[in-house]
Amino acid sequence: MGLYYRYAAALLTLIFLSSSVSAAVRQSVKPSAKSVIQNALSVDYQTPNGNIHYYGREQYYALDTSLNAQTGSKIGPTIRPVKSTVGIPSFPNGAGALMNVSPIVAVKPGKVVPPSRIITGAKNLLRFTPSAIASSLVLGTLIETAGWAFDELTGQITKEQRGTIDDPSLALWTSPHYEGRSWPSAVTACRETIAHIDSLYYQGLFVYDSVNLYSQTAGACRARNVNSGYTNDSLTSITRVADCPAGADYDGQIGVCVTDSVQVPISQSDINSLDLSGQNVDFYTGLMRDVCTASSSPDNCYQEMVESSSLSGPSTVAGPSSSSTSTSLNPDGSTTTTTTTTSTQHDLSYGPDHFDVGTKETKTTEVDGVPTETTITEDTTAPTESPPEEAEEAYTFDDTALPEVEPFYEPQYPDGFQGVWDAATADLGASAFVEFLNSFVPSFSGSCPSFSLNLNIASWAAFGTMEFSSLCYVFDFIKIIMLITALFTARMIMFGG
Repeated sequence: MGLYYRYAAALLTLIFLSSSVSAAVRQSVKPSAKSVIQNALSVDYQTPNGNIHYYGREQYYALDTSLNAQTGSKIGPTIRPVKSTVGIPSFPNGAGALMNVSPIVAVKPGKVVPPSRIITGAKNLLRFTPSAIASSLVLGTLIETAGWAFDELTGQITKEQRGTIDDPSLALWTSPHYEGRSWPSAVTACRETIAHIDSLYYQGLFVYDSVNLYSQTAGACRARNVNSGYTNDSLTSITRVADCPAGADYDGQIGVCVTDSVQVPISQSDINSLDLSGQNVDFYTGLMRDVCTASSSPDNCYQEMVESSSLSGPSTVAGPSSSSTSTSLNPDGSTTTTTTTTSTQHDLSYGPDHFDVGTKETKTTEVDGVPTETTITEDTTAPTESPPEEAEEAYTFDDTALPEVEPFYEPQYPDGFQGVWDAATADLGASAFVEFLNSFVPSFSGSCPSFSLNLNIASWAAFGTMEFSSLCYVFDFIKIIMLITALFTARMIMFGG
């Protein structure tokens, strides 16, 4: 345990033990699902509704009020698990006593496993990992009962099935409502005929539901109404118009020609139709054990099957009691005997994974056998988590200063790349290569041009020359337009859009 947790544990214990009136205490009880299931396999725990109850072994907790008494706390126990007892603790008053100081509470963790969860787990195992039955006695018996077989070569579960002839050229069935068509099986004939009729007249109102073969040569096709859900037998009928070919027999239950039996893998519908209800507790117990043992994560398998129920235990436990007697001399020479009795009672309530302990202290004063005063003190605050069993010793330490550590290396360029650049910029600018590049940089000079217009267009039309005032502002405006256009063009070239 780290040093931080040692301090935290000590602080929690100090806070709990130093309060004048302690709050009710909550103790967590979380046994693993696997341990609970494996510890109880009795038929006695079957409930009337068929659920299987598995109760783990009782766990014992000491309600130690003496620790609180040493620190001035009047009520409120310190709960600590009893890890070792000699034999089974006795409970003369509904609770046992450990060293005549700490009442003992026997808490029984309750768990429920619905058979439906076991059945679902078994079917999932058959569906996704059929090879698991090789190591399961219950699953192996289950497969044999269903009339299936386990193929050790392929690792699959198979069933015996006669091969069917699905050759479209076999004209075994026809329908008066779909002329020019024939089918090798009754199911195919009904399915396609109903779809054909629906497309012609109903536009999606009816779909195939099933076929009713009421004779060896005729049958009715059931169509289901998608809106109401009811079936309709009057849309169409089918008629067997041919016999099966040589080497095949007609199966009147499914309306198809069949050949010799073959072993085929079981289907999803076969697994879904497997009936595992109505078995006894021993069957479900063995089935659950085999399913979880064969799974990739047995602990998670057990946990997923378990349905938590409330813990159980005594509702009240008698705590320690004390009594003191004093005698005083009266003026008339008689004596008065005063007896003060203090008793403690713990009230317990249980949840799915915890139990709460509240405490009530009753102090009764009697004078010469007549009760004169009774004071009852109870917990008034919400339950708090039980503190650690024991506060560990706190440790302190002082660290000495670390010695000075010399650097591992001296950097050649302490100012980094910026320092190197600043030092070499002047030499780089004066190099022959940079001077060669500068020779390609053009230089510009000039002034705004002046404009004039000669209007001497003929001898008879000599109007002289007209001077125009400076138009530099026009060229400045054109310059601005060109620069802005160049800016947006450069952006489009570089970034697009």
